[in-house]
Amino acid sequence: MIIKGYKRKGTGFAGQDQESWTGVWGSVQDLKKSFDNADSDYLAPFFRKFFPRPPGKILEGGCGIGKYVAAYKRLGYDIRGVDFSADTIRRVKDFDPSLPIEEGNIEALPYDDNSFDCYYSGGVIEHFEEGPDGPLREARRVLRNGGVLLATVPYVNLLRRMYFSTGLKRRDKNLLLQRCDTCAVDVVGPEGFLFSEYSFDVASAQPFFERHGFAIEESIPTDFLWGELGLFLVSTARLLTGQTWDRKKSLYDQPSAGVFGGTQAGLRRSWLYDFLVTEDWAAHPEFRLPLRTLNYLSGHMVMLVARAV
Repeated sequence: MIIKGYKRKGTGFAGQDQESWTGVWGSVQDLKKSFDNADSDYLAPFFRKFFPRPPGKILEGGCGIGKYVAAYKRLGYDIRGVDFSADTIRRVKDFDPSLPIEEGNIEALPYDDNSFDCYYSGGVIEHFEEGPDGPLREARRVLRNGGVLLATVPYVNLLRRMYFSTGLKRRDKNLLLQRCDTCAVDVVGPEGFLFSEYSFDVASAQPFFERHGFAIEESIPTDFLWGELGLFLVSTARLLTGQTWDRKKSLYDQPSAGVFGGTQAGLRRSWLYDFLVTEDWAAHPEFRLPLRTLNYLSGHMVMLVARAV
């Protein structure tokens, strides 16, 4: 199943609308804090497992403010980033001129063939309304044979599948759906809404990757706190505490987060932080089964680990 989603113009991620994304990244006020915390979020276990050490080279396509480039460069990795928001790149370079990020289009990357050993693309390829073929084609071009693509996309988890299978009329969607030989839900808003993103299950994503020379080796749903269960818990906490939602803060730093153990800073270096925030199944094998279950049910994203063949 593929779900095609829309958002009202000016309210967030709007496909490949550069103005929208510049606004999203511009809302990150404290670049230093973002850089400092980037190596301890839910992606950290994946990066520790799959990022190659030098001389291996890593590219982040659609790096935004470059927080992962900053964090993993600091840890000694040979990593660089590219993003299409010129204003964002300019702002970050003013903050840290040494950061290896540059303006560019992930459908026409400014790098030679076979330049990288690992390519990370987090929440990017789903924002192309014509489908993810362009970004995947370029990712394969710049990756060496045997290189690894780490791509996160919004996940059609069990709760979403149940809702969209019964709550809305399903219908095939043009070229994208003809290519993947599957069904989709077209979540259409009224006039004034813009395409935002596609959500995929693994079966619907696989044909796109295979067509461009990738074999998906692992698929791990992640980030259940941003899925339906997590948002339900935070909403419940808001009712219990009488607190309102602060749109300028992350989920973990909401006033109501204290009901479940405190803010992100307060949880740091605790098992609860490792479970809720980093989902660190690598450091805590006992987390693997409950995290897999929660994320299958309510994971917001899925990490697709694909090998360039």
